[in-house]
Amino acid sequence: MKSGFPLFLSDNCRGILFYYIVEIKIVESEYDVRKKTCKEVSFKFQYQPALTNLVTMRKIENIKRSIVVFVIFVLCIYSCIPVFDARIEIVFNNVTGDTLFIGASHSNRIDDVGYVVSPHYQSCDSDTISIFLWNGLNVSKDWVFPDSICLIDQSYLFAKSDTCYFFLIKRENALRYSWDEIRSQKLYRVWKTVKNKEGNFDKDIKY
Repeated sequence: MKSGFPLFLSDNCRGILFYYIVEIKIVESEYDVRKKTCKEVSFKFQYQPALTNLVTMRKIENIKRSIVVFVIFVLCIYSCIPVFDARIEIVFNNVTGDTLFIGASHSNRIDDVGYVVSPHYQSCDSDTISIFLWNGLNVSKDWVFPDSICLIDQSYLFAKSDTCYFFLIKRENALRYSWDEIRSQKLYRVWKTVKNKEGNFDKDIKY
């Protein structure tokens, strides 16, 4: 019969964990007088190295700590990386000869405008008058000069179909009339562009 319990030896044993094994040997003998069996017990001691080495355990713990530190470092670096806007803008030309506010829609209804086309420049106009179109949207700085270029997000342009509608409102009318008057009196023009099978479409905004 064998039984064991862990015994930690000194540093001289190189930090290895041993099991102290007690081997109990049962020897049977008989008494002559009573002829009864008795048990004679002898002990045998031996050292048996365990499967786990403390040095190996410490190395494993160090590796685990290194992995945790590395993961935290990567997460910190990733969180500091700026997210770049990968938006692609399509260039259109205003060839109408007028200064315009231009709204884009996927339907031929001015109330469905979901995108205001922006000029390809920063307006330096000192006029601080607010202009509200398309249900209260402030478009004061979004007017497009004649014979200049303007921009629209590619992801919006043909998001629902191969046709995009542009609603053209002259700046002078936007300054003179309210949004409800522009709608009711139809003080705007509509121009549309259609993408063909080759992916080409007209980019010259005109009447």
